[in-house]
Amino acid sequence: MATVALKTDTLEETLSSNEVVLADFWASGCGPCRMFAPIFEAASGAHDNVVFAKVDTEAEQELASRRQLNPAPTLRRWEH
Repeated sequence: MATVALKTDTLEETLSSNEVVLADFWASGCGPCRMFAPIFEAASGAHDNVVFAKVDTEAEQELASRRQLNPAPTLRRWEH
């Protein structure tokens, strides 16, 4: 499964309709984020039972700050 973009308005639906969600909080100006992106994308193809989501911390500042995630890259796992 390819990664999905996680946004403030899709967070609750994504979490409630999936058993496991692994989110990569990233920023375009972050070198480590860009280096990690292909690894995260490859992992998403190897684990069909997990939703791999990406949160652009620059575009989704409210979502990142609500989760108190800083600095990028940061991984967050939600499980039901």
